[in-house]
Amino acid sequence: MSNWKIDFEVKFSLQFKHINGRIEQKHNSLIVEAVNEEEAKKIVIHLYEDSAFLKIDYVKKLWEY
Repeated sequence: MSNWKIDFEVKFSLQFKHINGRIEQKHNSLIVEAVNEEEAKKIVIHLYEDSAFLKIDYVKKLWEY
């Protein structure tokens, strides 16, 4: 078992389709503390309640301590 944590930057987008067919996309990023990349993704997915609009673009390791 490891007590080490890593800070990850998770870049993601939310894509909405309006009634008139127009597509709106909002980009955002969060820095989360996790053990690995998969856990970092799960944290963001949980934060947005597993939204169908959520697309994770990439995860970047920032710092390990």
